[in-house]
Amino acid sequence: MNDSSDLSSRWFRAADYQTSTGNSAVRTYAAYDMTRQGFTLLAMRFTGKKALRFQIRYIEEFERMEAKLKAQTPALPNFSNPAEAARAWEGKLVAVVTLVAPTSYIAPNYFEGLLARKVNSSWSASTV
Repeated sequence: MNDSSDLSSRWFRAADYQTSTGNSAVRTYAAYDMTRQGFTLLAMRFTGKKALRFQIRYIEEFERMEAKLKAQTPALPNFSNPAEAARAWEGKLVAVVTLVAPTSYIAPNYFEGLLARKVNSSWSASTV
């Protein structure tokens, strides 16, 4: 994890802004530019109804994205069951070969042979 000084230099930057005072004079004030991460960090420290709504929406969105990512993550096979693990590896191999074979310049006949063996029969130690 980055230390706080590194984050503060990436998420917040000292700046200034100028405003007219009305008599053709310009006044300069100190300010900070911040990234979205900096704003989120700052907003999580605010209190009140608007801040609470922001914090709740932020947490809900995080949970929604987390659930979406978890749904996309394939479950690992049951490695205590050799047959199930072999079928899972077979499925992965066929998927990879299907993706790689059309663009592979390395032994394309090897990939075609693997797919042909899979289509025509089940895997065996002698065919792999």
